[in-house]
Amino acid sequence: MGFLGALGFLLFFVTVIQVSYFPISGLTITEISSPSATELEVKWTPASGVNYFLDLRVVNSTNIAPIVLFLPESPTARLVGGLRPATVYNVTVKSSILFYVVESTWKLAATVPGTSQIIGADAISSTAITAQWSAVTGAERYYLIVKSDSENYNLTFSALQGTINNLQPTKTYMLNIYTANAGGLGAPSKLKTVTTLVPPPTGATLSNIGSNAVRIDWQPVDKVLLYGIFVYKNENLSSTPEILKTTDTFVVINSLMTCTNYVFGLRSANNFMIFGEESYITYRTGSVDPASAIQANYSCVNGFATVTWNPSSGATSYRASATTQNGTAALSCTTKTTGCQIMGLKCGAKYTVHVFALAGGCESVAETTAVFQTVPCAPINLDIYRDCYSNVVFFYWDPTPNTDFYSATALGSDGAVMECRTTDTSCFFTDLNCGMGYMFRVSSVKGECSSSNSAPARARTAPCEPTNMKTIADCQSDVLTSSWDTAAGALSYTVEATGNTRKRYNCSSFSNSCSMPGVPCGESLSIWIIASDDQCTSAQALGEVAETVPCTPTNVTADAGCSTDSLSVSWSYSSGALMYFVTVEGSDGTQHACVARDTRCQITALECGQSYTVYVTATNLKCNSSRSSTVTVKTVPCAPTRVVAHLDCGAHTASVSWAYSQGAVSYTATAKASAGRPFSCNSTGTTCNITSLLCGQKYTVTVTGLDNNCNSVRSNSTEIETAPCPPQNVNANLNCASNNASVSWSASQGAVSYRVTAVREDGQTEAACSTQSNNCDVSNLQCGLKYDITVTPLGQKCTGFQSAAFQLASRPCPPTNVSTTLDCRTNIGSVSWKHELGAELFIATATENDGHTHTCNTSHSTCQFTDLHCGNTYTVTVVAVEGDCNSSDSVGHEIKTVPCVPDNLTVQMQCATNSALLSWDQSNRSLEYFVSASGSDGEKLSCISQEPGCTIDGLTCGTMYSFTVTASNGVCNSSFSVPVIAGAVPCPAESVALSLLLLVDAVQEVKVGWSAVQCAGVEYSVEMHGLIEDDPQAQFILTSYWTRATYFFFPVPCSSTYNVTVTSRNSAGIGYPSPPVQGLAVPCPPKGVTFYTEGTSQVISWNASVHAMEYVVYSSKAQRTELCRTSHFSCTVPKKQNDTIEVTAVNSAGESEPSVEILVQDTNLKRRRRDLTEDTGTYEDYTSPFPTLPQL
Repeated sequence: MGFLGALGFLLFFVTVIQVSYFPISGLTITEISSPSATELEVKWTPASGVNYFLDLRVVNSTNIAPIVLFLPESPTARLVGGLRPATVYNVTVKSSILFYVVESTWKLAATVPGTSQIIGADAISSTAITAQWSAVTGAERYYLIVKSDSENYNLTFSALQGTINNLQPTKTYMLNIYTANAGGLGAPSKLKTVTTLVPPPTGATLSNIGSNAVRIDWQPVDKVLLYGIFVYKNENLSSTPEILKTTDTFVVINSLMTCTNYVFGLRSANNFMIFGEESYITYRTGSVDPASAIQANYSCVNGFATVTWNPSSGATSYRASATTQNGTAALSCTTKTTGCQIMGLKCGAKYTVHVFALAGGCESVAETTAVFQTVPCAPINLDIYRDCYSNVVFFYWDPTPNTDFYSATALGSDGAVMECRTTDTSCFFTDLNCGMGYMFRVSSVKGECSSSNSAPARARTAPCEPTNMKTIADCQSDVLTSSWDTAAGALSYTVEATGNTRKRYNCSSFSNSCSMPGVPCGESLSIWIIASDDQCTSAQALGEVAETVPCTPTNVTADAGCSTDSLSVSWSYSSGALMYFVTVEGSDGTQHACVARDTRCQITALECGQSYTVYVTATNLKCNSSRSSTVTVKTVPCAPTRVVAHLDCGAHTASVSWAYSQGAVSYTATAKASAGRPFSCNSTGTTCNITSLLCGQKYTVTVTGLDNNCNSVRSNSTEIETAPCPPQNVNANLNCASNNASVSWSASQGAVSYRVTAVREDGQTEAACSTQSNNCDVSNLQCGLKYDITVTPLGQKCTGFQSAAFQLASRPCPPTNVSTTLDCRTNIGSVSWKHELGAELFIATATENDGHTHTCNTSHSTCQFTDLHCGNTYTVTVVAVEGDCNSSDSVGHEIKTVPCVPDNLTVQMQCATNSALLSWDQSNRSLEYFVSASGSDGEKLSCISQEPGCTIDGLTCGTMYSFTVTASNGVCNSSFSVPVIAGAVPCPAESVALSLLLLVDAVQEVKVGWSAVQCAGVEYSVEMHGLIEDDPQAQFILTSYWTRATYFFFPVPCSSTYNVTVTSRNSAGIGYPSPPVQGLAVPCPPKGVTFYTEGTSQVISWNASVHAMEYVVYSSKAQRTELCRTSHFSCTVPKKQNDTIEVTAVNSAGESEPSVEILVQDTNLKRRRRDLTEDTGTYEDYTSPFPTLPQL
């Protein structure tokens, strides 16, 4: 029954019993919407006191897990995610109290499809755009949105491409695509921007200007870069044309062939040199009488057309030509009679038959025609869409003309055939078997005739699910190998495994097995398999659980415990292991083992002095793990025998020997007294010497065998007795007041008495004493001498070695006549004193007020302090040192160091007051500061301050000054600070103004003026930075020479903007520039002036001139007369023949030069420069924005 079934039964049972306690509130789903392809938003009516279950299940699918949500009382809406796009769900809402269902309601809802993307969009003419987009599963239709600044189109398609017609020429459109189904609209695609092409010229007229030359004129086209004239010979539009290009609105075509039909295609090109569609004009050179009464009879069975006609006068032969509607695929037959058969006709084409009469090198014009229709073609552009989840195939094709219906077939790889007849251009093939390959063909039928079958389109249904999947582990590696029965239609398989570590493993295969390396040991894994072809996958199939080889035991330790007969082995738990095998192999060939289910084991009955190798293997009764890393352990060595010890009394050394011990790699001989630490020696042989034995001790000597871990039991012992040792811890304390030394030492065991001696540096024994105790006093030591004091122990049998000498020096006298000096130039302090007897070292110390010290050590009577800090006061004392005794400090003397050099001197020049404001960092312990300013003309200025700053007045404008500062403490002066060089430069110019002068001979000048700076010897420089026609690539900079005048003239280009600054200077340097002043130049003359006639008026148009506010149109033939003034780019004036017209641009800076004059005539528009005559043949409407610049 299962848990869910039991729960449902329990809920039902409880509901039946308790129904009277739960009021019915009329639970209803009010709305379900799909905000995205993976979400549904569900809303329902509220009820008090209940909770809700929200259950979503895919309709007609039992292999997709439902999504069940438990919700609290308050919400009556929920957004559910993680859904499948374009999928129908059964949405159920249940109200419950304490998990008992009270009411339930359901409704079907579909998620919207995923997002399609526009994969291609191109303008195919000036009025049409074609677009293609990607297919999206579950999309029933596609909405193509086309927008411009003034248009908005919404087109619906079921295919994956479409064409948008009736658009505006040379206009930019933005396209995006929406998918749609019953659930609503999917998310929009990314925008695609396409601009329609330039339309072809209109109003074309052809004039014959010679036997083999014509002139074609047409109306100008807006936004055209240039025009293309495509010349097709013999009316063959499929042939490669000759292409002529021009920017004019006419073209002259020479060298035409006689007796030839020409088609001239006129096209316009945009800025990317892409031509739009063509407009055609035809022309024929020469003529022959045409044929008449043309008839054409088409035979569906034979596939050819019989053409007949009446004879033409003067013709020597005839050529019958059949051309399709688009002018391509021309077929012909030639004969001298009045009939012939045209073979090789294309299917599905409507042919127009022309008959040309031939005479010599000319042929007639075909005035009459005959028309016939051929059998339909087999459909083309076949496409297939298959649904991986339902095995439904949608087969569609392009329509063919002159077709009654289509016959489509699906041939399966098992030989089964399905047929579909339709008048539409698509067929649904349902209930196809999984994993099958199908070949689809379609033919067009018209009456009794049928086209040939189309080229085949092939598709496969989704692969079937793999079966009989098994997975085994390789006991010798980390590889899992899965195998299965081959699934129909599968090209590849993907196996995925998940263990308890939650890590996923997978492998792919084109056969019926694959291996997953890197799977860790000791895992129990769930295995799934999916079959795939190029596009679809089967549902997941669950295989048997797989177990990997147990992990190799780790952290193996073996401990003999320094026992002679047992070994304890332990290790870490191995994942996947049921039990463990422990193996112990001895160096003598013996082997021991134990089996354990936990992680430890004890092995006994081992021999001493043996080496054993230990390893552990884990098993799950299917596979054994590899051996663990081996651990080598040795049992305790056997005890040494035949131990002998000999003592050298004078050297305090015992020589020990013994016999070889089994298992020992080294030996330790130990001599241990009844008290104190033992002494030992180590050897890899059978002898060693124990040295440095203590005097007066009785030692027990034993030998122990060692390996790297354990010691054997001790051997049998033997005894020795050593001689007395020298006294230890000899110490002598000097009484500096009496110059007596008190000597003491530690008692030596076995010593009967001691002798103490004090020896001077010259070797003379000054004093001595003997005693049976451990101390005595040596008196009458002389001042300033050094002594070596030793103690010798005396035993009953041997005299021990004397102790180490203890050095002792008597106290020196303190230095006298101490004096100090300071060098103000170097800040070095010196101290000197009188040298006293007995002092080997003198220490002079200089102490700051804050306790910081400087010292100098010397054995002479003077030293120097070289690292004294500036700006400090020191107290200097001297101490004499001899041994451990120092003299008392000498009388202290004071040193005051040189003040510190002031740092960070800054100078701020005040050009308005001819002064300089100086500041610097405070110098320690300085009483006052002296500041000086040295002018380049020799002038000297200064100021004195007790603070770190002052002002120097009276500076001369235009003079360079060097500023320095020094500090003084009343005794020494510091060095001068680093000089700061600054000049009294003039202030920036003020009242900078611009004055525009009238435009003269295409040059406009700007007068820049300013007020004079009050300072001697001031010169000025003016700089102009400009931009021509707002083009960042057309910048200019104009700079004047240095001048004493307060104005300057600059020529400026037309249609430019600019900034002007004025900089002043004098002999002290260059000052700061003035704030920039902005200006604007007159516009450039308008370009591209054209006209056309409209009734009794003429429309004059021109291109925009940058920075122009308005335009003025003048008649300039006789007397210049203003015709109109406008802010637009065209103007309508009364029609006047043979007039000359020019246009100017106007802004706040003035009026531009006039444009190129145009001569208004009946048919032609001629342009000429004002300074050229027609005889030159030069026409031009370009005017440079740069005037002729005068020399500056």
